[in-house]
Amino acid sequence: MKQYRTSVEDRLGPIWYAFTKRSTDLLNLGTVETTFEIPAGGGKPQNVRVISNTGGRWDELIARQAMDQLRAPPIPNAVLAEIKDDTLQFEESFTIFQSRH
Repeated sequence: MKQYRTSVEDRLGPIWYAFTKRSTDLLNLGTVETTFEIPAGGGKPQNVRVISNTGGRWDELIARQAMDQLRAPPIPNAVLAEIKDDTLQFEESFTIFQSRH
């Protein structure tokens, strides 16, 4: 399961970083904590929820846009058997740190 989670995070990270790079002046320091589900067949995250946001409106918008662009691979059968469900739950944090420029 860890390998699958890492593969999804490896796809999500570059999308989020690209959005943050284009929107640097709009973002605040802080973290957007989210949950979402990936369906068995992969694809777009479902049931996206923001659990907390210590950044700002734009931080949340960028996190949601990144998740909207994510296309996850299908969940391997071995993982589906382990979770005994047709979706896999994720918790992801999107953090904006102070610029070092």
